[in-house]
Amino acid sequence: YNFPDKFRITENQITQFNKILMDTNSARKFERLEYIKDKFEAYPPFWYYLGNAASNIYRKHNKDEDSEEYSSYRLEAINAFKKYLGLTKHNILREDPLAASCSLELFDLIDDIEEKTRLLDHACKYAGNSLDVLQICAMSYLEIGNIEKACDIIRMLVNEGYNSSLNCRLLSKLYVDQYSRALSDDSKLEYKQKYDT
Repeated sequence: YNFPDKFRITENQITQFNKILMDTNSARKFERLEYIKDKFEAYPPFWYYLGNAASNIYRKHNKDEDSEEYSSYRLEAINAFKKYLGLTKHNILREDPLAASCSLELFDLIDDIEEKTRLLDHACKYAGNSLDVLQICAMSYLEIGNIEKACDIIRMLVNEGYNSSLNCRLLSKLYVDQYSRALSDDSKLEYKQKYDT
Protein backbone atom coordinates (compact mmCIF):
# COMPACT_ATOMS: atom_id res chain seq x y z
CA TYR A 1 0.00 0.00 0.00
CA ASN A 2 3.06 2.26 -0.11
CA PHE A 3 2.73 3.26 3.54
CA PRO A 4 5.88 4.70 5.09
CA ASP A 5 7.74 2.04 7.04
CA LYS A 6 7.23 3.94 10.31
CA PHE A 7 3.49 3.12 10.06
CA ARG A 8 4.17 -0.61 9.92
CA ILE A 9 4.19 -2.66 13.12
CA THR A 10 5.29 -6.27 13.05
CA GLU A 11 3.78 -9.08 15.07
CA ASN A 12 7.01 -9.37 17.08
CA GLN A 13 6.91 -5.67 17.94
CA ILE A 14 3.30 -5.91 19.15
CA THR A 15 4.19 -9.00 21.19
CA GLN A 16 7.08 -7.12 22.80
CA PHE A 17 4.82 -4.11 23.44
CA ASN A 18 2.19 -6.30 25.13
CA LYS A 19 4.85 -7.90 27.36
CA ILE A 20 6.10 -4.47 28.38
CA LEU A 21 2.57 -3.42 29.37
CA MET A 22 2.47 -6.32 31.84
CA ASP A 23 5.49 -4.91 33.72
CA THR A 24 4.40 -3.65 37.16
CA ASN A 25 7.49 -1.49 37.70
CA SER A 26 6.59 1.93 36.21
CA ALA A 27 10.19 3.11 35.89
CA ARG A 28 11.28 -0.01 34.06
CA LYS A 29 8.12 0.03 31.92
CA PHE A 30 8.81 3.65 30.95
CA GLU A 31 12.41 2.87 29.97
CA ARG A 32 11.37 -0.16 27.96
CA LEU A 33 8.71 1.85 26.12
CA GLU A 34 11.19 4.68 25.49
CA TYR A 35 13.54 2.19 23.89
CA ILE A 36 10.96 1.09 21.29
CA LYS A 37 9.09 4.35 20.70
CA ASP A 38 10.58 4.96 17.24
CA LYS A 39 8.81 1.80 16.06
CA PHE A 40 5.40 2.98 17.32
CA GLU A 41 5.36 6.52 15.96
CA ALA A 42 1.85 6.27 14.48
CA TYR A 43 0.26 3.88 17.00
CA PRO A 44 -1.86 6.01 19.40
CA PRO A 45 -2.20 3.49 22.28
CA PHE A 46 1.59 3.37 22.58
CA TRP A 47 1.67 7.08 23.43
CA TYR A 48 -1.06 6.73 26.02
CA TYR A 49 0.82 3.94 27.82
CA LEU A 50 4.13 5.81 27.63
CA GLY A 51 2.43 8.86 29.19
CA ASN A 52 0.74 6.69 31.79
CA ALA A 53 4.05 5.13 32.86
CA ALA A 54 5.72 8.56 33.11
CA SER A 55 2.74 9.97 35.01
CA ASN A 56 2.85 7.08 37.50
CA ILE A 57 6.54 7.72 38.19
CA TYR A 58 5.92 11.45 38.66
CA ARG A 59 2.94 10.93 40.98
CA LYS A 60 4.76 8.33 43.05
CA HIS A 61 7.65 10.71 43.73
CA ASN A 62 5.80 14.04 43.60
CA LYS A 63 5.75 14.43 47.39
CA ASP A 64 9.28 13.13 47.99
CA GLU A 65 12.20 15.33 48.92
CA ASP A 66 13.72 14.50 45.53
CA SER A 67 10.57 15.51 43.62
CA GLU A 68 12.50 18.00 41.44
CA GLU A 69 14.49 15.08 40.12
CA TYR A 70 11.26 13.51 38.86
CA SER A 71 9.65 16.62 37.32
CA SER A 72 10.96 15.62 33.88
CA TYR A 73 8.56 12.66 34.01
CA ARG A 74 5.68 15.11 34.26
CA LEU A 75 6.79 16.75 31.01
CA GLU A 76 7.30 13.34 29.38
CA ALA A 77 3.75 12.37 30.38
CA ILE A 78 2.26 15.64 29.11
CA ASN A 79 4.06 15.31 25.76
CA ALA A 80 3.05 11.67 25.33
CA PHE A 81 -0.61 12.35 26.20
CA LYS A 82 -0.69 15.31 23.81
CA LYS A 83 0.81 13.13 21.08
CA TYR A 84 -1.93 10.54 21.71
CA LEU A 85 -4.64 13.22 21.52
CA GLY A 86 -3.10 14.62 18.34
CA LEU A 87 -3.05 11.22 16.68
CA THR A 88 -6.68 10.56 17.64
CA LYS A 89 -8.17 14.00 16.99
CA HIS A 90 -10.27 12.54 14.15
CA ASN A 91 -11.44 9.63 16.28
CA ILE A 92 -14.41 7.85 14.72
CA LEU A 93 -15.34 5.87 17.82
CA ARG A 94 -18.38 7.03 19.78
CA GLU A 95 -17.01 5.58 22.98
CA ASP A 96 -13.29 5.37 23.60
CA PRO A 97 -12.20 4.60 27.18
CA LEU A 98 -8.53 5.16 26.30
CA ALA A 99 -9.25 8.67 24.96
CA ALA A 100 -11.30 9.49 28.06
CA SER A 101 -8.55 8.17 30.35
CA CYS A 102 -5.89 10.10 28.49
CA SER A 103 -7.82 13.35 28.89
CA LEU A 104 -8.38 12.75 32.60
CA GLU A 105 -4.74 11.88 33.24
CA LEU A 106 -3.54 14.95 31.34
CA PHE A 107 -6.06 17.04 33.31
CA ASP A 108 -4.20 16.11 36.52
CA LEU A 109 -0.83 17.22 35.12
CA ILE A 110 -1.62 20.70 33.81
CA ASP A 111 -2.68 23.97 35.43
CA ASP A 112 -4.43 25.94 32.66
CA ILE A 113 -8.17 26.06 33.50
CA GLU A 114 -9.33 26.48 29.88
CA GLU A 115 -7.29 23.48 28.79
CA LYS A 116 -8.56 21.50 31.77
CA THR A 117 -12.14 22.31 30.74
CA ARG A 118 -11.47 21.17 27.15
CA LEU A 119 -9.96 17.94 28.44
CA LEU A 120 -12.98 17.24 30.66
CA ASP A 121 -15.36 17.94 27.78
CA HIS A 122 -13.31 15.50 25.68
CA ALA A 123 -13.37 12.86 28.43
CA CYS A 124 -17.15 13.16 28.82
CA LYS A 125 -17.64 12.90 25.07
CA TYR A 126 -15.75 9.62 24.85
CA ALA A 127 -16.80 8.15 28.22
CA GLY A 128 -20.09 6.99 26.75
CA ASN A 129 -21.90 4.90 29.34
CA SER A 130 -18.86 4.44 31.58
CA LEU A 131 -20.46 5.80 34.72
CA ASP A 132 -17.26 5.49 36.75
CA VAL A 133 -15.45 7.74 34.25
CA LEU A 134 -18.34 10.22 34.32
CA GLN A 135 -18.14 10.26 38.13
CA ILE A 136 -14.48 11.28 37.87
CA CYS A 137 -15.43 13.94 35.31
CA ALA A 138 -18.06 15.36 37.69
CA MET A 139 -15.55 15.57 40.56
CA SER A 140 -13.01 17.16 38.23
CA TYR A 141 -15.53 19.78 37.09
CA LEU A 142 -16.11 20.59 40.77
CA GLU A 143 -12.35 20.88 41.24
CA ILE A 144 -12.14 23.66 38.63
CA GLY A 145 -15.33 25.36 39.82
CA ASN A 146 -17.66 24.39 36.98
CA ILE A 147 -20.63 23.58 39.22
CA GLU A 148 -23.20 23.58 36.41
CA LYS A 149 -21.53 20.82 34.37
CA ALA A 150 -20.81 18.85 37.53
CA CYS A 151 -24.49 19.04 38.52
CA ASP A 152 -25.60 17.89 35.07
CA ILE A 153 -23.41 14.79 35.27
CA ILE A 154 -24.26 14.01 38.90
CA ARG A 155 -27.98 14.36 38.14
CA MET A 156 -27.57 11.84 35.30
CA LEU A 157 -25.66 9.50 37.63
CA VAL A 158 -28.46 9.75 40.21
CA ASN A 159 -31.06 8.98 37.54
CA GLU A 160 -29.01 5.94 36.48
CA GLY A 161 -28.77 4.76 40.10
CA TYR A 162 -24.98 4.96 40.11
CA ASN A 163 -23.45 5.53 43.55
CA SER A 164 -26.84 6.92 44.56
CA SER A 165 -26.30 7.55 48.26
CA LEU A 166 -23.22 9.71 47.68
CA ASN A 167 -24.43 11.39 44.50
CA CYS A 168 -27.85 12.30 45.96
CA ARG A 169 -26.23 13.97 48.97
CA LEU A 170 -23.68 15.73 46.79
CA LEU A 171 -26.31 16.97 44.34
CA SER A 172 -28.51 18.17 47.19
CA LYS A 173 -25.60 20.09 48.75
CA LEU A 174 -24.72 21.68 45.41
CA TYR A 175 -28.31 22.75 44.77
CA VAL A 176 -28.74 24.16 48.29
CA ASP A 177 -25.41 25.98 47.99
CA GLN A 178 -26.35 27.45 44.59
CA TYR A 179 -29.77 28.53 45.85
CA SER A 180 -28.41 30.07 49.07
CA ARG A 181 -25.83 32.07 47.11
CA ALA A 182 -28.44 32.94 44.45
CA LEU A 183 -26.19 31.52 41.73
CA SER A 184 -29.06 29.82 40.00
CA ASP A 185 -32.78 30.61 40.05
CA ASP A 186 -33.41 27.10 38.79
CA SER A 187 -31.67 25.45 41.75
CA LYS A 188 -34.76 25.48 43.98
CA LEU A 189 -36.91 23.99 41.22
CA GLU A 190 -34.28 21.35 40.41
CA TYR A 191 -33.92 20.47 44.08
CA LYS A 192 -37.69 20.13 44.46
CA GLN A 193 -37.97 18.00 41.31
CA LYS A 194 -35.34 15.59 42.60
CA TYR A 195 -36.37 15.34 46.23
CA ASP A 196 -40.17 15.78 46.15
CA THR A 197 -40.59 12.53 44.23
